[in-house]
Amino acid sequence: FNHLDSMLHFFTALKDSSIQSDILNEYGYFNYKLGNFNKSIHYYQHALKIDEAVSDTIRMIGRFNSIGMMYLAKGLNPLAIQYYTEALALAQTIHRPKSIAFVSNSIGLLMYEMEQYSKALAYYRTALRAWTSLQDTLRMAYAYNNKGQVYYDLQQYDNALIYFRQAKQWKEDLNEHQSLATTLHNLGSAYLALDSITQASNYLHESYTIADTYEDKHELATVSNDLAALYLHTENYPRARYYLNTAHLLIEELGSRMVLLEYWRLEAQYHEAVGQLAKALAFQKQWAALQDSLYHEERLQVVELQAAYSLQQEEQARKSAEAERET
Repeated sequence: FNHLDSMLHFFTALKDSSIQSDILNEYGYFNYKLGNFNKSIHYYQHALKIDEAVSDTIRMIGRFNSIGMMYLAKGLNPLAIQYYTEALALAQTIHRPKSIAFVSNSIGLLMYEMEQYSKALAYYRTALRAWTSLQDTLRMAYAYNNKGQVYYDLQQYDNALIYFRQAKQWKEDLNEHQSLATTLHNLGSAYLALDSITQASNYLHESYTIADTYEDKHELATVSNDLAALYLHTENYPRARYYLNTAHLLIEELGSRMVLLEYWRLEAQYHEAVGQLAKALAFQKQWAALQDSLYHEERLQVVELQAAYSLQQEEQARKSAEAERET
């Protein structure tokens, strides 16, 4: 951060808006990796204002997309779709495949979070086609990882493993260690679902080690939850307690309600397993209340997203019709 501070002051003095914006973008990214989503949004929005002032469309697309990602991480899906829609409209206006791919992937992630799986796969396919044409192997790996997550949630674990393994291979070939943690985590979760305990344990622990090395708190929290689930499954309660404690500390910093929901579910299971039924009931009630709150929010968000999606499809159809008339 000190290095970025000095660079920002230097380029501010020179009035180089593009580099100022890029440095603020780096601030936003670093805060995201640290789990400081509000600070991240602040820096991305500051960068966006600079980009808008000089009509830098490509950078504006990136900033809109990044802000949308932060709101998705905070569980504020209507705000996420608002920024994603802005980003996609700009990307389509300038006909830039790379930008369309990035934003389509982000919307796919949002649709996945909303359990709109067919739409998520459609957006991932759009992103994958673009990245394949651009021969961007790393982004192809991201798309494969994301498609694998959809099949995992659909309980098609064998299909999920196909995509996760290919994503893992590409990331290893590219020495992309940091994001490898997520794919290893996904592999571990899929093997846990298939009751392949040894493989699940190996992948989850490897993911945890990488996430810890890069101080990726969100990944650490989610993989800690899954390691707790693994040890509950094998009735190793001291190890389950260790990872539940780890997850709790990280969740307090992150404030992610979805990660908290899974944590409370696991706490209820743990206390029931060790015979502490009063505590188990208390955590179950907390889980149920949050689940109910999220459900009602999600139903409202589905309606809002459906309306936004329909408008987007209509706009694309209109533009296609206009293009055909011009030709």
